[in-house]
Amino acid sequence: MSASVWIASVGLVASSSGLLAQPGAIDAGEFAAYTGAAFGQIATHAIVGGSSGISFSRYGSVHVETSYVPLGGETLRIYPGITTARSALYDFNFAVHIRIPVKERWAPYAILGTALLYNPYSIVTVPSNPPVYLSGQSDTKFGFETGGGLRYYVRRDWGVQGEYRYTISSQNFSRMLVGVFYQFDGTWPFQSGRHRRGRRTDY
Repeated sequence: MSASVWIASVGLVASSSGLLAQPGAIDAGEFAAYTGAAFGQIATHAIVGGSSGISFSRYGSVHVETSYVPLGGETLRIYPGITTARSALYDFNFAVHIRIPVKERWAPYAILGTALLYNPYSIVTVPSNPPVYLSGQSDTKFGFETGGGLRYYVRRDWGVQGEYRYTISSQNFSRMLVGVFYQFDGTWPFQSGRHRRGRRTDY
């Protein structure tokens, strides 16, 4: 799913729903944690991750994110005839979330981002006589990420979200994620701001 298709489809929903006010702080910080599954050319594996971000308007925010995927014998680089093991994928990415506020508690969003993918693993060498040897290796690749998600604000400063993300790199793969997020006043969690612009406070 391309970002343009996602934005267009969400725009149709938004226009038909009247674009009611949606919770969204300006200059507010955020923490989020998520889990789910990664699948595609790297096969299917569990994933966990988290992010921190800042809202620059009620329609957008920037996020620094990190995730971990245990790949087992899969790697970002293809090795014909070579066995690999103990592979893991670390995704460090910078993403922009373009939010489309549809209703008071609901906010679809599109994702555009870049990623640094770090993949440590072991190459398995089986000689004619045991033991088996493991040689540590690693690859670093760059990637482009796009997709979309949907947020639901349970309270004025936290909620849940579901997300689909597609990563384009040496091995393309998708992710389906569910998680929780928490927003706080100001750009620092210990800042004692009491007023949040663009945010209703009646729930």
